[in-house]
Amino acid sequence: MRRTCYLLPGHRLLLFRQSGALQTHQSDQGYYPPKDTIVITGPTPKQVAALPSLSKDGQINIRPLSYTPFISAQQYAKGNLAGVYVQEPSGEPGTDQNLFIRGIAMPLLSKRELFDNQAAVYLNGIPLATENPFAYEIQQYDFNRIGPATNLLATLNIDNVESIEVIKDPAKLAILGPVAANGAIWITTRAARSGYRQINVNAYIGFAPQERVTAINGVYENKFRLPFYDRYGTLADRFNYPAYLKDSSNADYYGRSNWTDLYYKNQPLYNLDLSLTGGSERANFRFFGAGTRNANSADETALQRYNASFSINVLPLSWVTVSSMINAAHMIRHRNRNFVDRLAEALPARCIEPIAPNKNVYRAYLSEFDENVKDDNKTTSVQGYFNILAKMKGIRYNGGISFDYNEGTRDVFYPTQLLEGNNFLSNYFGFNQRFIFNNTLGYTFTINKDHKLDLELGQNYQTTLNKFEYAYAYNGPNNFIKLNIVEGDINKTNYLRSNGFDVFYHPSNQKAAVASFFGKAAWNYKELLDVTAVVRRDGSSLMQQDNRWYTGFGVSASYDLYKALLKESKVLSSLHLTASYGRNGKLLSDDRFAGGPNYRSDLSWTGAPAIGSFAGLPGISRPYTAGWVGYGIPWAYVEQATVGIAAGLLQDKLQVRLDVYSKTDKDMLLPVPVPAEYGYRSAYAAGMDVNNSGLDLTVQAAVLAPGKNRPALSLHANLNYNRNELKALPNGLQK
Repeated sequence: MRRTCYLLPGHRLLLFRQSGALQTHQSDQGYYPPKDTIVITGPTPKQVAALPSLSKDGQINIRPLSYTPFISAQQYAKGNLAGVYVQEPSGEPGTDQNLFIRGIAMPLLSKRELFDNQAAVYLNGIPLATENPFAYEIQQYDFNRIGPATNLLATLNIDNVESIEVIKDPAKLAILGPVAANGAIWITTRAARSGYRQINVNAYIGFAPQERVTAINGVYENKFRLPFYDRYGTLADRFNYPAYLKDSSNADYYGRSNWTDLYYKNQPLYNLDLSLTGGSERANFRFFGAGTRNANSADETALQRYNASFSINVLPLSWVTVSSMINAAHMIRHRNRNFVDRLAEALPARCIEPIAPNKNVYRAYLSEFDENVKDDNKTTSVQGYFNILAKMKGIRYNGGISFDYNEGTRDVFYPTQLLEGNNFLSNYFGFNQRFIFNNTLGYTFTINKDHKLDLELGQNYQTTLNKFEYAYAYNGPNNFIKLNIVEGDINKTNYLRSNGFDVFYHPSNQKAAVASFFGKAAWNYKELLDVTAVVRRDGSSLMQQDNRWYTGFGVSASYDLYKALLKESKVLSSLHLTASYGRNGKLLSDDRFAGGPNYRSDLSWTGAPAIGSFAGLPGISRPYTAGWVGYGIPWAYVEQATVGIAAGLLQDKLQVRLDVYSKTDKDMLLPVPVPAEYGYRSAYAAGMDVNNSGLDLTVQAAVLAPGKNRPALSLHANLNYNRNELKALPNGLQK
């Protein structure tokens, strides 16, 4: 059958700049072609004007985000959701970012705790697998996690996202279970749908502009340091004064500081994506593909991302819907070239003096780096599901399987010129794999016109595998051999031994499983009062045998006060009161607690990372540096309560919502000091409690309603106040 491709009449190119990106969009004038056509469209002026002026509470208005060059789910949520705090430690594209909901659950003693405080992120109901912090066990410094250290939530393209919602309600979190103990971000992608076959094309192109900074040289630094040395310094401090500042005739440090043009450069940003949607009501599909580049003007850092997604819905029977989805992304990260990022992995190299601020010296360093350094960082992520939904006479069944898989590789080589005569090589391959099997069965009772009761039973089984293979090596034969080549013949005595490098291997993996069963009852009275109660039972393989299972629960109520009492108000247009309370178990991120006292590859006694062998022989010992693990470890859990009020004024042109909450994480593990004669640095004990209390305020106003030849204007503001307090320590210890 022939298909005609129309370029819509009256289209024009819209150019506008926002957040450093010059973006382009094609728009039409509302022309609708015949049925058998393929249409290339973008957001029209009418569509832009008819945007929902007010987003739903707890949800992000997606359309404005499509005009900004954000690259990660954390950046999408930042500033748009009350109670959500996003920390971006670096402006480097694609690096890890931290997302917290209503405060942190425990003190941040190291990078490990950052992982344990993160909110869960769901993509189409799939809880995404993240990196596990156990890799820090073999690192002396935790500036970055080994491997590509790419943000796994940078895989989403906003043009393929339908909605982003924050889940803070204790009853809703009780339904999601222990995975969402720290809160959840619920992301739904655009789905397949029936209708005219349609192609949508979206694109933008722009640049990250070069920064203009004033650099300093040795004269400035010397004048800054000397007053402190004169007033507080000792003779030893004088002898240890930096060598590069002692000689004022050194033109590299005391001459022109003109390196900034080599460090800061204009960097291109772009995105091009295409989606194809169509089909009948019995079978429809959606395909999405995209290519995106995000960059920073500093140090030529960038992230290249490619997306592909396909979903399909089939109705073999009028009461049965079969759905499936596959979503994939591939990311290539261009890392920085600074000292800290390199030396944190390539120790024991030393840095005697910093790079001179002279352009010629810095250019020579960059030339050496670009010609001889190898630093490849690649990450691939795939998610998918197969789901069956059946409805018949009030009975419904929803079940299926889903998975999430991501893998990362990093290959590194640093030449002798950058490491004082010693070269360095490392190779990393790691993956995180999650498989979910779930079923729910529900029935809706219509008791009479005033009362409805909905009951639901559910089961969920989730397995997670975290694994990495890491090897690093020193003393290669030269700077031309950048691969660790081993003997591949199993019959030879030097099988798998390296030729020319001193190699150290660090393989590791962890498996975890969570089995859950839950029941939910929801009662509705006259569309005025909604009451929901949830009870669930969760079992985790990460817990000890006598504490495998935990019972969580949640209850919530919502009352439409406007409909009940204020129907004739001229100012108020809606008024809801809500209250919720719940308890949810918390999962451990390390499987070593499940077995109680254990042995491990920990032969270190200097505070350095665990050594897996001695004199070439593998060995194990008690975990003296990592801490003693005993028996009787209970489930940690979070207990929280929320009370809220939501009001709409002036026909909902102004909407205000205020939530007051208290959240306490209890019985958490903490390494506590032990007597030195025990030989252990610390011992893990349960009993740490941390409370987060505060309020979330959201205000939205439709200033100008959309209309013909009139722009639309809406304002959105949110405020969160959080008070974090350490309430108790293990064993009755004082704070």
